[in-house]
Amino acid sequence: MNLNVPDEMGYWGHAANMTGNTWAGVMNGMPWYACGYSFVLWPIFILQSDMSTMYRMTVILNAVLGIMSFLVWLIFYEIISLEEVPKCWKSVLLGVTVGYSYMVHNRMLAVVAAVLLTQLILLYYKKQ
Repeated sequence: MNLNVPDEMGYWGHAANMTGNTWAGVMNGMPWYACGYSFVLWPIFILQSDMSTMYRMTVILNAVLGIMSFLVWLIFYEIISLEEVPKCWKSVLLGVTVGYSYMVHNRMLAVVAAVLLTQLILLYYKKQ
């Protein structure tokens, strides 16, 4: 595995742990990372045992995820769409999108709070 920064090792270590592999010796002294991205790496650990192949699979997966990186814009669209024509499935989609964004990185907590506040404001104005 091409290890450029400890970030990579943090996510790989969580994914390894999820599959029952102990990387305690490698993870000793590493900073703690959120496990959201590790959930994405976890199936790769199940499908493959060769680290070189796993790394290549992850590069391809990251390319696909990069294309899908419009997550924040999707959240804005879902809020606007939900406000215009409220539907239950739109609320569920918004919740899943916001929840996933928080799982990927804890910094998205501000987005979660902003979405909740926006929904409360919209609900307040609809009742008037």
